[in-house]
Amino acid sequence: MTVLDPHAPWPIVLPGKLFPAGLDSPALLPREALVEQLLHNRRRPLLLVSAPAGYGKSTLLALLRRRLMQAGETVAWLTCDEADAEPRRLLAYLLAALQRAVPEFGGRTAALLRESLPPPMDVLMETLRTELVGLRQDLYLILDDVHRVNHPGFPTVIQYLLDNLPPRLYLIISSRCMPQFLGDTDQRSQVLVGAAQLRLSRA
Repeated sequence: MTVLDPHAPWPIVLPGKLFPAGLDSPALLPREALVEQLLHNRRRPLLLVSAPAGYGKSTLLALLRRRLMQAGETVAWLTCDEADAEPRRLLAYLLAALQRAVPEFGGRTAALLRESLPPPMDVLMETLRTELVGLRQDLYLILDDVHRVNHPGFPTVIQYLLDNLPPRLYLIISSRCMPQFLGDTDQRSQVLVGAAQLRLSRA
């Protein structure tokens, strides 16, 4: 599947960021209890996995993704990095991840992004939200390593999604620290898996 238009001047999307590369092989530690905890709460608007480096956040989310897909769920994955700091580029990657999961999704948003002078971010975000409202199936959007994105506009993009979350979209986020944009989010709508739960026991 071609993500967006490869001949368009903007944006160029690296497909390797749209799935958990290197994390789809059988895990040495399946972390079944944590996977089951996340699966049990998968209908919450937000699942957050937050812990320092080396605690297995990405591995846990890859295991969750596999279980969701085995259950017939639709899952979109985006691995964030420093290059995603510019909000319009981040939006392009969000759209690419969603299109990889639902190929027919996002035509209007993609068309706006391909324009030589795209509209303002609020117009782009509202167009994306409108298309998300039209989803015919539940969709899980996994954003891995959001701590890597350092841009004042990034919280605006994610907070807009949280504030206007369509009923069939569920966000799953991993970060090395508690994202600041979650400060005003209703804690009843989110589930947190932290370092204490991710830490390995002697067993």
